This record gives sequence, structure tokens and C-alpha cells, in this order.
Amino acid sequence: GRPYSIAVTGHSLGAGTACLLAVLLREDIGIDVVAFGFATPPVIGKDAALRCKPYILSVVHHTDVIPRASLRNLLLLSRLMDAVLQLRQNQDEESAREGVVDAVKQVVSSAHETPTDLYVPGKVCYIFADGEGDYHSAMHDGTLPMLATIMPSTTLLVDHLATAYATAVGAVQPNAH
Repeated sequence: GRPYSIAVTGHSLGAGTACLLAVLLREDIGIDVVAFGFATPPVIGKDAALRCKPYILSVVHHTDVIPRASLRNLLLLSRLMDAVLQLRQNQDEESAREGVVDAVKQVVSSAHETPTDLYVPGKVCYIFADGEGDYHSAMHDGTLPMLATIMPSTTLLVDHLATAYATAVGAVQPNAH
């Protein structure tokens, strides 16, 4: 018979599913497969995320919250929200505002990588806007420092939309390597 290869793709939860399917098919069954994920959530351990770089490409758009929604980041966000809420309850508004920076520093400095933390799988194409309307991209992997925190932004949900990904990929595609 004729040899075939499989390509799987998805957005958001579908991207996480496609990437996990690719890992299972390739590493457990030996089937030639590639995966393309858009807004891929952290779904796999660090070693496996790095190991699948040759056959998985995950695209992350600017401040999209989903690729940053690792266990560690969600725990940090929860602790930060608790700290800010406590400031607001125990201090006047102006004092609470001044204390937020210290609270952020304290919460972030107390964070450690957890052995059970999950990462965005494969090679990561990070697409970002420069503030002047131009898009740029950088290639890395799931350990990309930009994925290590959930960045408060007015676009963290809008950047997750499939239409935002289509626009961003279309804008950088002519410059692809």
C-alpha cells in the first residue's frame, strides 16, 4: 500500500485534543502524524511538550489567556485575586491601590514551577502586535517566558477568538521562514 501521513488541527480545546491525539498516534502507535494547534492550552508535561517539537506546531496569539492557563498560572491568579481582595477589605481605596504592586511581587516571588504543571506542546509560534498595527512572530517552545504568566490585558479574551488568529496568522504568513 501507499504510505499516508495524518495532519490534525484545532482551536482552543480542539487544539489541545489534536495535539494529544498526535502524541498518542506517533509515540504510542508509530503513525506518522503532524498537528497544528491554534490557541493550544497547556495539556502536556514539560518533557513531552519539548519532545514533540518535530511534529507539533502550536500558534499563540498575543495576550490570549488560554495558552497561559497552566495549573501554576491559574493558582497564581487565584492567589493574586485573594491578596487584592484582602487589600480592598482591610484598607481604604488609595492605600489598597498602592499595596497592589507589593502584593503582585509577593505572590509572583512565592511561585515555583510545580512538577505537575502543564505546557503548550511542540514548537510554539508566538504572534504579537507591536502597537502600530504590525504583527510579528517568534518561534520557541512551551517554555516561552511569555506563557509563564497571565498578562492582564483588555485583549486577553478577544485575542483568543478564531477570527483574531486568522488575522494574525494572515498578517505574519508572508514573513514566515
